[in-house]
Amino acid sequence: MINDTSIPMFKQVFRFSLLLAAAAAGSAHAASFDCRLARTQVEKMICADAAISTLDERMQVLYAQARQAAADKHAELDVQRDWLKLRNICTNPACLRVTYELRIAELQYPGATPDFSGHWTIDLRTPQERQQKRDCGGAAFDLKQTGNRISGNHTFATTGCGRVNEGSEDAVKGTVIGSTAVLLVRSGRNDAVVLGTARRDGKLLHWTMIDEVVPGTPGGDAPLILGKGSLMLQSDAK
Repeated sequence: MINDTSIPMFKQVFRFSLLLAAAAAGSAHAASFDCRLARTQVEKMICADAAISTLDERMQVLYAQARQAAADKHAELDVQRDWLKLRNICTNPACLRVTYELRIAELQYPGATPDFSGHWTIDLRTPQERQQKRDCGGAAFDLKQTGNRISGNHTFATTGCGRVNEGSEDAVKGTVIGSTAVLLVRSGRNDAVVLGTARRDGKLLHWTMIDEVVPGTPGGDAPLILGKGSLMLQSDAK
């Protein structure tokens, strides 16, 4: 259950349909970014890391070229804004590097967007637990994709069903960048929100958690969100 203090933070993270705030929109012009004026945590991380600064400059050059060539410049701007929202919730350099590399790959090699819709599961039980037919012991993503937007649920249950994260119908929000889905996943146990990436390979979904962007309720239980794994497609989303 979401507590009163976590609701504003959660809504802020998941407001994908709204325009960026003025400061975030201004940072779309990454190549003209003046590190002497860096104020936000993300801006300071970019300025403090030469490799990320290089990625930032490369992304901006490619974005400018893509927008100039785009038939629908407003649509291209919307994609960039969606990406900026994801970038701006990163809390460490590793998260920033991944988001930049994904955006650069999308701009360099545009192509068909894969469909991540479906019911994806992974069995986390040991061979012995499977032989004993122990209940639970797995995780799942139920995803629905519309265009490049993704929504859905994530569930996780320990073997024996001792601890369960049932999620909710809006526990997952995300966007597709190139061939990769970038997802924000909220725990139904303690309201923690993590950012991660998913890549589809046929009937497999390769998921990796990158960063916890909203901490769970102080003193609460573990979020029970899958850290890493390859999930199998069980059925397509209706």
